[in-house]
Amino acid sequence: MFLGMADARAVLVKLADRLHNMMTLDALPGAKQQRFAKETLEIFAPLANRLGISTWKEQLENLCFKHLNPSQHEELSSKLVESYDDAMITSAIERLEEALKDEGISYNVISGRHKSLYSVYCKMLKYAIPFLLVAIFFFFNFCFLSSIWVFLPDMPNCTICTLQFLNYSCVYAGRN
Repeated sequence: MFLGMADARAVLVKLADRLHNMMTLDALPGAKQQRFAKETLEIFAPLANRLGISTWKEQLENLCFKHLNPSQHEELSSKLVESYDDAMITSAIERLEEALKDEGISYNVISGRHKSLYSVYCKMLKYAIPFLLVAIFFFFNFCFLSSIWVFLPDMPNCTICTLQFLNYSCVYAGRN
């Protein structure tokens, strides 16, 4: 379908249209909602990802998750909304900046964000973790529900810095 579109603008318009359609999907019957959500998750979310539009990808995935797994979406969103704390990400970034400064490691950018509901749900499925353990895991492993990116000039410093920040042993740093 998209290969026949000669103009990249047409692909962007199609993606924006699908995002809007997903936002208004509640007006359609349940069978159409399921069909549109499945198609969106299989085609449009990966396309947005390939084009580098991660915000659209996350929105599409979360909307699909809401329509394909409504009970899991409701349970996860109601419990995780309490756990999402921007101050925690800010604090983690500040601690990481301080650790980098103390070690004399230069860095370009440090940024952080919360993981999307769909991403957390996929991790729960991948690692077979029930929600109760996710809530416990959240307090001990900040990285499960949040992402912090550090852009350093070389890989060895990046690995060492990240492992020190997360309190992992140096044995792990030697693995590729």
